[in-house]
Amino acid sequence: MRQHSLTALSLALLLTACGGGDPSTAPAEVKAFVAQAAGPQRRATAVAAVSSEVSATQLFDWAEFKYGPSLFPKTGAQNFELDHEGLHFEVRAYGNGNFLGLASNGQVYGLGPFTGGQLQSFGAASAFAAQVQADRCSVYPSQCGNTGPLGSLNECTAPAAQTLVSGRRLLANYVISGTGEGASSGEYTLDLRVEGSGSFEGQSAIKVRSLVNGSFTAEGQTSTNKMEGVSYEQVAEGGLIRSLGDESENEIQMGGTLMKQSLRVVMTPPELNTEFTLSPGQSLTKTSTSRVTSSTSMGGMSQPATTNTVTSTSVYTYEARETVTVQGRSYDTCRYKEVDPSMPNLVTKSWILVGHGIPVRTLNTTPDSTQTLEAKSIELNGSRL
Repeated sequence: MRQHSLTALSLALLLTACGGGDPSTAPAEVKAFVAQAAGPQRRATAVAAVSSEVSATQLFDWAEFKYGPSLFPKTGAQNFELDHEGLHFEVRAYGNGNFLGLASNGQVYGLGPFTGGQLQSFGAASAFAAQVQADRCSVYPSQCGNTGPLGSLNECTAPAAQTLVSGRRLLANYVISGTGEGASSGEYTLDLRVEGSGSFEGQSAIKVRSLVNGSFTAEGQTSTNKMEGVSYEQVAEGGLIRSLGDESENEIQMGGTLMKQSLRVVMTPPELNTEFTLSPGQSLTKTSTSRVTSSTSMGGMSQPATTNTVTSTSVYTYEARETVTVQGRSYDTCRYKEVDPSMPNLVTKSWILVGHGIPVRTLNTTPDSTQTLEAKSIELNGSRL
């Protein structure tokens, strides 16, 4: 899509209703804009009842952030709401003569010097929902819920430009052991490969495909597990990775029963691995929100697909740089602690291989149990780590 179209559409998407305006007091220019947008031909071709998934305010605010004050100056901007020929319009009028409008049928319009003085349709607002969500933390920093130091990438992982290079392959074998209530044991292999460019929710992304196979025993029952998935990532500023979401197919065989589950997770907004900006002794709080669609079948009987919004908060602490021995091998690691404030009795500690971001040991503890995951072997692009 051309930058000009993106600009106008973005502006319209950010249709803000900062209190709105009385239709009777709307300037003649605003009424004329709405009258053109609601013309008979446009009503006939518009798609009725389109859900934008973002409000007019979010769309307009995003456009102002994305394209700046030369096109959409915040100062002096006014918001109006008008009904015309069966459609409801939210309009933002700018001091430089530009207008953005969102109609109740989900269509976005622009008019002014940036369109050459001609009314221009930018399509459905829903087409821009992913972009608006992706930039939410930049548009509304106070809403992201991430607190703590945000500096440059630390030594615990590699920059995204290296981690997400096409063809990169990680092969790892892990063993699991536990004590106390619900203790389990088992072993699994991870095969992770960076496939290259793709798209997710309307955004360009780098596809990372993973395959996990393993078997686990808990309370005298053994299950075999297989998971195939694809995550969608972007190279973000400062060497960080921006995660857009993932899709996976999971199979669990226990006795004579086979359970299958399909998952699609959309991060809203996309998440950055900011825990890798911490220095030893520092902490950071991250709140993540995702839209999760799942469908399950068990023993050949399928359940209807469901979609839920899931929000979680974790406090990450980079405790120390530490050399540890795992399964007979010595590793230089960064020791991290993760705690969900809603479940303070569950503490997760991870030992991350310096320079690679790969866990060599993970320890989950509660007052009644422990579960340990340790790497038996790790190969990166054919070389053992």
